[in-house]
Amino acid sequence: MDKFNQLLQQVVQPNDASLEFKPRQTGLEVRFRNGRHQVIEVDRRNEHYVMTSPVLGKHEVEKIGRSRVLARLWQRNRETNVVAFSLDKQGQLVGQIEQLAATIDQEELVFYLELLARECDQFEYALTGEDNM
Repeated sequence: MDKFNQLLQQVVQPNDASLEFKPRQTGLEVRFRNGRHQVIEVDRRNEHYVMTSPVLGKHEVEKIGRSRVLARLWQRNRETNVVAFSLDKQGQLVGQIEQLAATIDQEELVFYLELLARECDQFEYALTGEDNM
């Protein structure tokens, strides 16, 4: 994680001026100019960095209906090439990007963080019309 943390510390501002990165202990918060935000957690799993951002909590998944969420998740995964959506072990709907640790650079990191935040925020809004994550 040292390489990743160094890259993360160097990321002062994303490419897109309509959002802002705020470092956190295990990742960062992405704040959009419209007031919405997404939290991204980062974990090292073997040879990959895994960036994960919540879309819906377990309660919201149950409220909408697991089968309906799974159908939308499947459809969304067909439409996106980089972000993978799934239900995690806690029953939350999350978006994830996995990247090989040995090859990641700062430009690629910024691209992935922006993309993950936008995709998860848009999916949350499509499902609920709200910003809770």
